[in-house]
Amino acid sequence: TLVNIINSRVKGEGVVLFRPELTSGASHPYQAMRFSNTTGFALEKGPVTIYSEGTFVGEGFLERMEKGATIFLTSALDGNITMTRRTRYAQENARLLKISGGKIVSEAKQIYREKYKISNEHDKSVIAYIKSAKRSGYELQNKDKGIVEMPNAQYVPIKVPAKGKTELTIEWASPVRRYLSVDTSSAT
Repeated sequence: TLVNIINSRVKGEGVVLFRPELTSGASHPYQAMRFSNTTGFALEKGPVTIYSEGTFVGEGFLERMEKGATIFLTSALDGNITMTRRTRYAQENARLLKISGGKIVSEAKQIYREKYKISNEHDKSVIAYIKSAKRSGYELQNKDKGIVEMPNAQYVPIKVPAKGKTELTIEWASPVRRYLSVDTSSAT
């Protein structure tokens, strides 16, 4: 067996990671390490042990990680942070596109909105990432800096103050076109 041994520091930070698809109602996030593969090599799958400032933090299992990729390696649930989630669909911003040949064409935005309320009981502020699954035909609105894009999801960051609460709204939008035929013939 060939084993790559890389003795290199990688950029990383301790965060918490919410995976709303795994729970319903109030939930707790995973303690996680967010790190980027800056080694210049692909990292093969296998067990990983995490140390921070000389102290054992946790361990996890790494899937194959291409160079330059970013991942979240989770270790344990964090009972001092709580999240609640509410979702809903809405249609907004209807506008007239054209009237031609007896047809009215309008467009509206179909919005899928996820609203999160996060409470932190730690004495320090934390960076929380919330996984939001991509939706076919939808585009994430208001892309902020720090969003981690993966093939099937976006991970949206938010800073939660020490002993505090915060809210985050994530919106996915898709244009919807409507066609209406107008009969202008007069019957006598």
